[in-house]
Amino acid sequence: MPEPILIDGLPYASAARAALDLARRENDPDEIARLVSLPLYWGLADRAELTAELDTGNQRGSAAVRTVLRNLDDQETFAHGQALRVLQRTPLPTPQWNVAVCDRRGRRLGTADAWWDEIGLAWRYRTAAGPEDFSHLALAATGTVLFRCTPRQLRESPEDMGVELLNAYRHATRTPRPKVRAVYKTGNAA
Repeated sequence: MPEPILIDGLPYASAARAALDLARRENDPDEIARLVSLPLYWGLADRAELTAELDTGNQRGSAAVRTVLRNLDDQETFAHGQALRVLQRTPLPTPQWNVAVCDRRGRRLGTADAWWDEIGLAWRYRTAAGPEDFSHLALAATGTVLFRCTPRQLRESPEDMGVELLNAYRHATRTPRPKVRAVYKTGNAA
């Protein structure tokens, strides 16, 4: 048995162990991927910790989990956990996560990884370009403040990213609320 993690005097399994134990019992590849990515998403474990736990734990049911873990884009997933740590170092209020930002006509401008609706600040830290990314011209036309950084910047210079995020927040508070609306996904709490 692995060494338990004590929280308020109660023993718990590590996040990696708990997620992998659940994933080993699953048959659905999408559910396995969701379970394996949770510790990465919340920044509770990285791929190396998950792999080490998988290697030392029970091997029963681990083939599908190994396949999912091998194919998982952990840098993008792990970015959210890194962003949470950066945000915790600031006095900023908690944002909404993974919010679609639309203009007043309902046209999608992009997805904010973190969104402060009261001031219209969008934070984008995932690097995958595509339909989820913002049209900078359309966003600028609305007056929305966008702070962008990369997962690498979050990992290598979290203090600097915290300062820059604070500066973007201050800038957004000094500008009029943009004429956009946010479309929240269900299960949006972080």
